[in-house]
Amino acid sequence: EVAGLVLVNPAVLGAAKMRALPLLHLVKASAKAIGSDIASPGIDELAYDRTPLHAANSMMKMWVDVRACMDLVNCPLLVFRSAHDHVVPAASTAFVLSHVSSDEVTERVLASSYHVATMDLDKDEIFRGSLEFFARHSA
Repeated sequence: EVAGLVLVNPAVLGAAKMRALPLLHLVKASAKAIGSDIASPGIDELAYDRTPLHAANSMMKMWVDVRACMDLVNCPLLVFRSAHDHVVPAASTAFVLSHVSSDEVTERVLASSYHVATMDLDKDEIFRGSLEFFARHSA
């Protein structure tokens, strides 16, 4: 049994441009990757230069199963969402929040960070908030 769950910029829906993946991955092996979506100057995420499109398409297929089972999540939930995420649309977090069965659901919007928020300007807020959440729910 899970006592609580913390998510940061959860992806269960893709950006509009991903709609072409089911066909695109059949004719193109990879695309330029989206690494280092970070607002903080001088901070870089270690990321691949290219994204394999077959794998990205597979991830999108997995999201169908994840979304279908979202109602099985019934533990306390804390979700951090970047106000300016260039990778995952805000609709993804909205979907999570509206489809879980948890009685306790909290969303915290990160005003200063992009997608890689755990390495960005709001990282201390994420870590502090997560520790407080875990302390309340780990008894």
